[in-house]
Amino acid sequence: MTKANSGTPFDLIAPIGDLGAAFNLDQKVIFDSEVTAGKKIIVNTPLHLKSFVRKVAKNTLNYFNLRCGARINIVDSKLLGLPGELESSCIVAVASLLGDIARKNGSIHELRVDKYLREQFFQVSDRVLEKNLILKLSNISGLSFAKLCACFYGGFAVSRDTNLLRSGEMEEFKVKIIETPINKKKGFKTVLSNERELLWNEVYRGNFYSPMNLSALLSSSSKNRDNIIKEISKGSLACSVEGGFTAHLYRENSKSQDRNNTNLLSILNEGVKVLEKSRRIYKLKDFLKLEGAREFGILS
Repeated sequence: MTKANSGTPFDLIAPIGDLGAAFNLDQKVIFDSEVTAGKKIIVNTPLHLKSFVRKVAKNTLNYFNLRCGARINIVDSKLLGLPGELESSCIVAVASLLGDIARKNGSIHELRVDKYLREQFFQVSDRVLEKNLILKLSNISGLSFAKLCACFYGGFAVSRDTNLLRSGEMEEFKVKIIETPINKKKGFKTVLSNERELLWNEVYRGNFYSPMNLSALLSSSSKNRDNIIKEISKGSLACSVEGGFTAHLYRENSKSQDRNNTNLLSILNEGVKVLEKSRRIYKLKDFLKLEGAREFGILS
């Protein structure tokens, strides 16, 4: 069995059409997987994740033309029920299964570009796999591409359709998760669609806080709007609303955050990782000699 993990993505602002933006939380999702002799894909996850995980697992096996099965288990099932756990589960399931394929039919290495930039990479049949393969195999219907990217890369991601437009690290805020009633009114999705796109454009430019707050206020019920304003008055820098949850961002030294809150998380700037020791650490000049290395996409 080969393990992998990543965080759980959350909408940065409410998506509009094919426009999305998300950030990664340190609510870790961990899977372990293995290729099996039979042809059956066995998925041991909560029911709402099973069909999605099975589909991305099938994508992974088909990519390598493997006529075999797989066993995929969720290791840490202490989930909060956040909507982004679906995207995270697919990314991490693919990573763990791909890692098992590489471990048995190749190797797992680390590329050290400089003191700060390191990349995990896989070789299968003596060829380096492209960096974004996990992301491509996880991108199936019904999932948010922005959230897949935030989970894969870490930090934040801004996307249009299946094109990643911007990504990077965020300040490592503390994040308080509050369960809130879902707003069933659709006015924000229709009447204010132009205004929502303006907010997305601001996020694309790198201006997060005000668009996040405005998006949360406009997409919430009147009761939750009052709660949001109350949290902002206490020191919340920004907040976002998604699927019955509100995420409030606080700085580490903020006196207003409740340190006893069990749902207090952090921004996670790390992306998905297979939890296996690297067989070798490559310097860039040696890495570029490997077959497929120039197609890897170091800066992508």
